[in-house]
Amino acid sequence: MKTIDTLYINGQHVTPHGTEVLTLIHPVSEQPVAQVRLADEEDTRLAIAAAKAAFPQMRLSSREQRMLWLQLLHDAMKAREGELVETMVDEYGCPVAFAQSTVARAYNSFLQAIDLLKDYSFETQAGMAKVVMEPLGVVGLITPWNANYGFIAGKLAMVIASGSTAVIKPSELSARQTALITECLHKAGLPDGAFNIVTGLGNVVGAEITRHPDVAKISFTGSTAVGKTIARDGAATMKRVTLELGGKSANVLLDDVDLDTAIPLALQVMSWNSGQACIAGTRLLVPANKLEEVKAQILKHLAILVPGNPRDPKTNIGAAVTARQYQRVQEYIRTGIAEGAELLCGGEGRPEGLESGYFVKPTVFVNVRNDMTIAQQEIFGPVLSVITYRDDAEAVQLANDTVYGLQAYVSGKNAERTAAIARQLIAGRVPGLGVNLALTGWKRILNPKPSWDSNMQQPERPAGRIIEELHQRVARRYTPGSGGVKELGCALPWLSFIRIEQPTLLNRGMLSPSMCMVLQGSKKMLIGDNVTEYGPGSYSLAAVDMPVSGQVTRACEAEPYYGVRIDLDGKEIADLIMNMNVVLPDGNGEKTGAWVAAAEEELQAAFLRLVTLLDSPQHLHALAPLIKQEILYRLVIAPAGASFWKQALGWAQGKGVGEAINWIKENYAEPLVIDELAKRVGMSVSSLHHRFKALTIMSPLQYQKQLRLLEARRRLLSCEGDVASVAWKVGYDSPSQFNREYRRAFGASPLQDIDALRQQGTSF
Repeated sequence: MKTIDTLYINGQHVTPHGTEVLTLIHPVSEQPVAQVRLADEEDTRLAIAAAKAAFPQMRLSSREQRMLWLQLLHDAMKAREGELVETMVDEYGCPVAFAQSTVARAYNSFLQAIDLLKDYSFETQAGMAKVVMEPLGVVGLITPWNANYGFIAGKLAMVIASGSTAVIKPSELSARQTALITECLHKAGLPDGAFNIVTGLGNVVGAEITRHPDVAKISFTGSTAVGKTIARDGAATMKRVTLELGGKSANVLLDDVDLDTAIPLALQVMSWNSGQACIAGTRLLVPANKLEEVKAQILKHLAILVPGNPRDPKTNIGAAVTARQYQRVQEYIRTGIAEGAELLCGGEGRPEGLESGYFVKPTVFVNVRNDMTIAQQEIFGPVLSVITYRDDAEAVQLANDTVYGLQAYVSGKNAERTAAIARQLIAGRVPGLGVNLALTGWKRILNPKPSWDSNMQQPERPAGRIIEELHQRVARRYTPGSGGVKELGCALPWLSFIRIEQPTLLNRGMLSPSMCMVLQGSKKMLIGDNVTEYGPGSYSLAAVDMPVSGQVTRACEAEPYYGVRIDLDGKEIADLIMNMNVVLPDGNGEKTGAWVAAAEEELQAAFLRLVTLLDSPQHLHALAPLIKQEILYRLVIAPAGASFWKQALGWAQGKGVGEAINWIKENYAEPLVIDELAKRVGMSVSSLHHRFKALTIMSPLQYQKQLRLLEARRRLLSCEGDVASVAWKVGYDSPSQFNREYRRAFGASPLQDIDALRQQGTSF
């Protein structure tokens, strides 16, 4: 039995500090085949420290040097291609053909990164700003067991291309594959610490990577539950996070499709990687009047699915990776039967002729309702649910009735009709359209709650069309030498989840989608895209620090890991923010109001960071409240002319809120009693407070205070009185109270602040 008892840290194979040992069971023989000694938190910290120490050298490396490293990594893997395939088949139990294609995709990832680097522009001009692409730092790469080589190589390639460094945590279930690919990557001769590989448990090694302050970004592929934890915990240290999680992909067969061609493809799509693939098309949507024909075609073509010996060239379905995964699939099959789905073929137990191994019968259920467990939850096995629909509209509704949005498929004879249906599917990728809309978790992005309300008013523009239009608009306006979408190359997947039309943010997926800004030193701005579980639907939409959730597809791994430095002064930064045009997807007006209200704290925190880290923050302090309001107005009315947004604006503002704002503006120096103001504008106190905050991102009292302070600042700068008289004129009871609030708002006493503003030549 093989023993794996080393980690790869700082260019060396080292003995783990961790002492826990995991026994690996062969999925075909069900016998122990290896023991792996797992890393612990101390090992992880050493790996992070090594990556941090290597970063200065990697950061300063030339384009040519990085391309050479990538070529060496490719060559080192390709030289041992046969061994890599054999080890994957032996450890994973997958068919040899799948292993061969996986290994080839893995080493070709390095060539793709070379192609990207050849003509990539690291410096661009955006108006007054010079945008310089810079490596981000230490990147945590957390990879799954179902395509170990591919995920390690694909993620690492972009880290090296960017000049960043990596700490890789592969699945402990792939320890033998990891040991071999580590030998290959080591042979390439990269600087010590450029990449480090620590095999361990997710709740130990993964958790340490997620919370460690020296890790700048995490790229994770795995389960939705773990993804949520990473997003939440990574936010504590302002990490960028890219998540690729689960899927329950719909495969829509239109009524004009050739079933004799479409059904074999559908069976293959649902059984990719033995069904252990997040993009597997496990929901087959067919016209109700063709169900009997579909059933006959499935039974006719079922023989193309051949489970068995992974080394037999005829085999295309291997074993489940573990006994636990096998039992999980069996439980889902039992649940499908118990909930009333009709079992067309397959079922519980092993396929005929296979007495051992974690093999699952290719299983097809028909007459499945879309609310059944087997239609809603990711099974990760070769289990297909056939669901009927009456017309195209219902097909779209059923396809979108899921918490997932990773991928979808559409088949039909009429290309124009097929494309029209595909554009309505709320899925990140729809193969065959020519443009892969590489974004998942659409439900979580469009709605705070990941569910579809059949009573909800349908959006005027389907989500897919919005993204397609954004691709075209970005390619037309912001791509150097742009001649169309194709020139964006790997930017397309990243742009799929961006709603911000701003040239300095849209550059081949290497910049952040959010407007949360962290400034380091004078005139240097890093734009961050920390991820939470709420998604762009909840607030990279509002241009704050709440981006993508759900499942970001692997296509997003075409995104190298960069920060961006913009040489601007405070006034230019403010102008930059003011000129941003935020474009939201269509949705429900009341939910938009909820998004706006929920964003208050994040948006204020973003501006606090922006202001307090500037060398001369006074000017931006004065503009911050106005910038907040400007962003929010643009947020709601940016897609001008759409009736939905007019309704949304009406919900957020309303006659009462508008009257309240006007009254406060006219009477900012008067005492504000909320009960009296609410009565004056004909609203309840709670409704006024909630809707006022939804529109202005602050309470009525905060709004009045901001107006008072801005007016006081204007009067002082215009020499309309001394501190005491100005304080009294704008409604303060005493100069001391005024001084305290002024210092809290602007970071200096009134006299210090005004002196600084005058030295800068600022005027109101």
